[in-house]
Amino acid sequence: DHGPAIARAKVPVVPGDTLRYEISNPKGRRSAALIFWRFDCRASVDGQLVCDATISAAFSRPERT
Repeated sequence: DHGPAIARAKVPVVPGDTLRYEISNPKGRRSAALIFWRFDCRASVDGQLVCDATISAAFSRPERT
């Protein structure tokens, strides 16, 4: 696995541009103490891809009482 995020900028974004974010394909995995998630993310301006990224996150599992 990679670190928390891998991002690739494709095109510069300038003030006044409207970014559209798309987050898809969530993948989850569990271990004894953690829950891991990975998301595929894209950002576009006027339909043109300006950045794509894979973002990972880990959360501790709640303790059972």
